[in-house]
Amino acid sequence: MTAARRRAPLALALAVALVVIGCGGGGGPKVAAEVEGRPISARRTEQLAATLAKGDAMRGEVEQGELSQRGVDQVVLAYLIRLTFLEHLADKMGVADAADPRERKAVGELPADAFAARGWTPNDLEAALKATRLSKALAQKVFPSPGVSEKDLREYYDHHADKFQHYWHAEARVAFFRAEEPARKLRPAVLGGQPFPAAAHALGAEQEGSLGEVTPDAPLGAPILQSIAGLAPGQVGDPVAAGGGWFVVTVNQRVDTPARSFDDARPELRKLQEDSRRQDLFYEWLGKQLARAKVKVSSHYGHWNSQTLEVM
Repeated sequence: MTAARRRAPLALALAVALVVIGCGGGGGPKVAAEVEGRPISARRTEQLAATLAKGDAMRGEVEQGELSQRGVDQVVLAYLIRLTFLEHLADKMGVADAADPRERKAVGELPADAFAARGWTPNDLEAALKATRLSKALAQKVFPSPGVSEKDLREYYDHHADKFQHYWHAEARVAFFRAEEPARKLRPAVLGGQPFPAAAHALGAEQEGSLGEVTPDAPLGAPILQSIAGLAPGQVGDPVAAGGGWFVVTVNQRVDTPARSFDDARPELRKLQEDSRRQDLFYEWLGKQLARAKVKVSSHYGHWNSQTLEVM
């Protein structure tokens, strides 16, 4: 397998979940690349690369010698080039980042172990969420009305019928424990009359906080979602093993939506399909724009391939 082929899935994984942090060192150049005159620091690139090389996404290939540290540097730099160009386009087109303070609060309440295994930090997640917001805002501006046919709507409804059979959303809280024993004592404590936050802290929870509004498609992992899905307001779930410890969830409020017919679901179907179509069109458009952008990579890392959008 060629180096370029090995890097492709890793670059995709980076684009979904990881962004930038900013320290590092070494005797190399101070600037790893420039994108439309915007510098990307070498320290930023190498710190993220060193961290990711120890995480689940890349550690196996690094340890087996399938991917060198230089290769990791190149994957990371290619991602940072894409991110920097995205921010350049947003500034150029007058698109601002509409950050949600609740999102930052939710990220801050996640336990450190939730990040460590992947080789990234809360700052990386916040930056990735920012990139997602900018992408959606730019896509809306470039492709405000993507065409979706009635046939498209019907096919989506038929292929995702389970989503329209029954739906719920709940306001939930979570507590994280290092050990199982105190986690299992949380439900009896709440049943005994203690508030969930106070009981969790009294039992030694490392983290406790709100998950906000949770839906069946929230990115929380199947075990935690299954626990929330089975709870009525006021109930506390069984401990769920994950992230090097035990999570316990409770539901404060819950709303269940009954099954919907195609006609009932049509407005939501149209929005879902338009959003999906818009993003497909946008990423194709973004790739073409980046291929024509002014990108200069330090020879310390290799060179920019405008056809494959990789550092090689």
